[in-house]
Amino acid sequence: MSHSELQSQALKFVDDLRKWIATRNSERSQREAKYWLEMSQANDEAERRRIWNEQTADILQSSGSMRDEYSAKFKVKAMILRDELLTRIPDPRSDSSASHYYKYPTNQLVMGMVADDLERLARQLQ
Repeated sequence: MSHSELQSQALKFVDDLRKWIATRNSERSQREAKYWLEMSQANDEAERRRIWNEQTADILQSSGSMRDEYSAKFKVKAMILRDELLTRIPDPRSDSSASHYYKYPTNQLVMGMVADDLERLARQLQ
């Protein structure tokens, strides 16, 4: 694959990853709004505690689900693209800790950092 083909493929991948993250963030925001509304309408402390516990469980479940989905859909290709870009860029100025983010993203912010790093590398390719 030529440099321009690799760059194009990497930038398309970055776009797909960012769209997926945006969709998941939107879903999370909708759930947070639902819990905020429920909490504001709660009648007593026991109901607020129940809502809080439900929201906490939902956050943990959705976070795990998002990490699993990233691993299934994006992780391997992200790592392959990064490795290939690094072999083709003369002075990649790569963050040595970035490879850890690709393998073990803890949340959507870190997944966004993966997208940012891939875009930066792809744009350095001449």
